[in-house]
Amino acid sequence: MKKLKLLMIVLVFLMLSNLLAWGQEMFSSQAKTRKEVVNREVSENNLAKDYFVKGLALLKERKSKEAIHAFQQAIILNPDFAEANLWLGRTYMVSRRPQEAIEPIKKAIKLKPNFAEAYTVLGRAYYFIGLNHFSPTPPHIEKAKPYYNQAIDAYKKAIAIDHNDAFAFEGLGTVYFAIGLVQEAIEALTRSIEIAPNNSEAYFELGSVYLYLNRTQEAITAYKQCVRLNPDKKTAVLLLGGLYKEQMRWDEAIEAYKKAIRLDPTTVGAYLGLGDIYIILGSYKKAIDSFKEVIKLIPNNAHAHYALGVAYLGVGDRASALKEYTILQDLDLKLANELMSRLYK
Repeated sequence: MKKLKLLMIVLVFLMLSNLLAWGQEMFSSQAKTRKEVVNREVSENNLAKDYFVKGLALLKERKSKEAIHAFQQAIILNPDFAEANLWLGRTYMVSRRPQEAIEPIKKAIKLKPNFAEAYTVLGRAYYFIGLNHFSPTPPHIEKAKPYYNQAIDAYKKAIAIDHNDAFAFEGLGTVYFAIGLVQEAIEALTRSIEIAPNNSEAYFELGSVYLYLNRTQEAITAYKQCVRLNPDKKTAVLLLGGLYKEQMRWDEAIEAYKKAIRLDPTTVGAYLGLGDIYIILGSYKKAIDSFKEVIKLIPNNAHAHYALGVAYLGVGDRASALKEYTILQDLDLKLANELMSRLYK
């Protein structure tokens, strides 16, 4: 009987020992598994960051398609990577695919609800979608307005999070201008400039608002600031040329138009502006050269053919002027008749 009890005690002890050993082994195995999971997550997160950095580099090299793939890989490895989602959206924007930008930007906001930058980019995406729905015929903004309203909402959320988000104020001003709220546009753009005095785009947009309001001198001041900060902003340079021409500031207009042409030799508006000024100043040979450049770029530009005919008359070349009259008969009868009246004055 004693032996039986002893045997039972030994068996229970062995069972408990085995159970303890199994528990320790299981705990060790679970700990090892947890460690492996953590290590894998760390490895995947590090690889996701590598893809993210690669995407930024590719975007800088203007390789948008490859950048999109890199950001997508980063998100696959780390679905909670808010910045990768934002930059995927940004890259869709650069690729002129604003509709596709919405989903990843919203995902970034979901991951980081106070992500002011993401709201600003979302506002820009909605603005560009609105532009794609803008109609050249009245009512111009009927289809675009819902997207503009969403853009305004996004920009306001960005500003609520970050009161000094200059780009959100700039975007807000741009959308206000698009829907005709010009005073609100001026206030938002002015605030953007107060926060970031080196923001050339805010000056450009402000200049465009003043141009719309026929506040010429204020438009010139804004465009000049834009060009000072971004000398390669061809559109601002060209608009400055037009405003100087309107004020008969010929030398400044000529300088602006020539600069626009240096920035882009295919700038038709600059050649037209130069040609018109040269005719006013009696520099007919220079006018001929300018209008010939226009015709090289746009062969059927009626104004260029008419003005070229006038310039030929200015240098006494009636035969060439008559050729321009013949061309104009197929392009614009009214201008053809005006040139004819000059031919037989």
